[in-house]
Amino acid sequence: MSSDKFKRLNEEDENENDIELNNLNSNNNNSSNNNNNNDDSNNNNNNDSNKSTFSFNPINQIQNVFSNIDLNPLNVDFQVHRDRFVNFFQHGSDDINNRMQTVVSKIRSNEYRKKMHTVLTKIKDTKEYQSTSNTDYDVIFESVDMYSNLQADPTLDKDEIDVVTDITSYKKKFTHWLAKERISTLLFIPILGILVAIMGLFCDFLLMELSALRTFITSQHQNGQNVRYDFIEGLIFVGYSVAFAFFSVCCISFISPYAVGSGIPEMKSIMSGINLSRVLGLKTLVSKIGGMVCATAAGLTIGRTGPFMHASAIIAQEMMNLRFFANIKKNQIVRYQMLICALTSGVVANFGAPIGGLLFAIEVTATTAVMGNLWKGFFCGTTTAVIFYFTRFLFKGESFQSVYSFNFISKTYGILDLITFVIIGVITGLIGAFFVFVYEKLVRFRLRYPILKQSRIGLVVVIALLSATITYLAGPFCRIPLSKAMKELLKEGDPADGTFTAADSPNYKYYNLLVFICCKLLLTAFNIILPIPGGAITPFIVTGAGLGRLFGEVLKDFFDSEAISPQGYAAIASAGLVSGTIRNISPSIFVLELTGQISLLVPILICSITSTATGNMLNRPLFDTALKIQGLPFLSNYRSSKVYIMTAKQVMRKNINFLSMRSTVREIRAFLENFRYTFIPVVDSKENMLLVGIVERSSIMYMVDNHIEIMESKLTEFREKLKSNIKQTNNNTSISVLMDLAPSQVPDLTPLNKVFHLFTMLGLGFTFVTSMGRLVGVITKTDLMNQDL
Repeated sequence: MSSDKFKRLNEEDENENDIELNNLNSNNNNSSNNNNNNDDSNNNNNNDSNKSTFSFNPINQIQNVFSNIDLNPLNVDFQVHRDRFVNFFQHGSDDINNRMQTVVSKIRSNEYRKKMHTVLTKIKDTKEYQSTSNTDYDVIFESVDMYSNLQADPTLDKDEIDVVTDITSYKKKFTHWLAKERISTLLFIPILGILVAIMGLFCDFLLMELSALRTFITSQHQNGQNVRYDFIEGLIFVGYSVAFAFFSVCCISFISPYAVGSGIPEMKSIMSGINLSRVLGLKTLVSKIGGMVCATAAGLTIGRTGPFMHASAIIAQEMMNLRFFANIKKNQIVRYQMLICALTSGVVANFGAPIGGLLFAIEVTATTAVMGNLWKGFFCGTTTAVIFYFTRFLFKGESFQSVYSFNFISKTYGILDLITFVIIGVITGLIGAFFVFVYEKLVRFRLRYPILKQSRIGLVVVIALLSATITYLAGPFCRIPLSKAMKELLKEGDPADGTFTAADSPNYKYYNLLVFICCKLLLTAFNIILPIPGGAITPFIVTGAGLGRLFGEVLKDFFDSEAISPQGYAAIASAGLVSGTIRNISPSIFVLELTGQISLLVPILICSITSTATGNMLNRPLFDTALKIQGLPFLSNYRSSKVYIMTAKQVMRKNINFLSMRSTVREIRAFLENFRYTFIPVVDSKENMLLVGIVERSSIMYMVDNHIEIMESKLTEFREKLKSNIKQTNNNTSISVLMDLAPSQVPDLTPLNKVFHLFTMLGLGFTFVTSMGRLVGVITKTDLMNQDL
């Protein structure tokens, strides 16, 4: 959760991210036009949603054939027939006989037949079919079947029948492509879950061996009970911690600096549409796993949940680079779905909680979630969970039960019990807010002094030395791993091995628990700011369990009642402290899965909701604070009431560059050389500034490069001149194909809160601002991020 790595990341990716901010989630651009266009345009939106990302859109190719009626020799009205044919393809068999006769008439046009042949050739020669989203494939098949009926028309000549045959054969190729896409997606999910489970098992194995090594080394010097032997044991304990902390920071310094921290803030930024390709690189995966294992072996108070989620996302990204899964990577919507699956598996590999894992992954990283796609996350998480529990059964003899299950007598809760749950929620919320405050101060203090930013190894070694010393002096209970400490805190009665209750004084358990809570909170705050891989979720769960156990022990002794269960309060407070720090309710679900105590559902939810509300009244969540400090771009929820007063006109960029329908090729070339827009707005003319559409930079560059002899033609003439060159080239280039005639746009007086909703719900990267249809500006995601709202 360190910020120094992103200085170089931002410098290296400055140009790339500037472009991406104008191109984020371009597949959603057309989706936003449902509020701005007529019904026919509405029908086209879904089909054009991937035009900016994919080179092949099946239904769009067919529609474009019947949209370019300007070649038609019958001199019929273009717009009327465009609407008619598009409606024909969208609505299938309505008034089929009349429509068929119209199609037959158009096919009989020689010029039109050549145009159709050109598009069909392009379809047939396409080697790699790309996926589309939100497309009604059944409508496509039905429309193609209508063409096959034309083969029996006795009035068609041989050439016309060939055209119809070509269209019919397209259905077979498209069916094959669609089947391949669906199969690849279905295979991707379980394979991803298996790979993440293997990664988790590999890390568990390494940590188990390193823990055994540490125990073996320290046990060699436990033959006496005097100060000398304690000093030697402590020296070995501290030296072991410092050594592995050094190895952890070396993974960052010499392999990849982008593996620092938990990785959740980076994933929040990526899931919002920001391009951080180096964060999902293979070197980052190696650095993340190696650094996390070494840091955990060093005994630092850090968690594995965040690093596991980040590493799982990298595995998913690397799988998408394989040829068989390339279609997933090229479809941003499906890609984000698979990343959510990966994040879910990352949580499951650590806790074995598929339901809470999916909810947690969505809540902490995604701005929106499509309910119909949740099954993919459950599928992937369940695959990981099966391997997780089966391995525990195979090697540890543990049954398929919760990781931290305990015996708890369920009972009916009264008013006083509910009040205690609210009190725990308030306490954990206050502690969580205070922790976020301390974390922010520590990070800013480190950034204030260059020597602390530059001396990574020195900083880690010093903090590891101090942390190990404090941990050793705090007592045996503070030295054990977090997972074992959690089991001890959830045990009924006194722990068998006497870790925190073993002492002559009956009050020793209070002292030991209080020391444990303070020690873990302090060390967590200092350890998670280090430039090493490590998260904070697990420390919060364990520390919260310690707080709840202390609260329960006090109540039990005060009321002298055996009906009070301290371990039940431990489970409740563990969820409360996590919720109070990261301000999410989902931790309550995976705490339920961890403990297996469904009877604690209502108490845990009450505590989590109260804790979240308490923390939100005081400051920002932990991960949002980390995003802000690190300078990562992310469009968070607005807090200021100014969004209801301000309008799009007040935040838009007024100086926007554009092309017009009268721009010459020379002007286009000059525009491309001077500006690096990924999407270029096109207006009718410089005089009226009516927004016509947008054109992708790569598409118009292709036109200019392949038709360089047409230097002074205007865009309105460009298509006409290309028609005369169709016989000389194999390129089917048309402005109507290249231009998106329905760009995302909002009126200049649109309230800013509505603009926020458009960007967050549709994942827009930019939207144009118009006044009475005239282009007056543009709003990008960066513009909204820069508003302190």
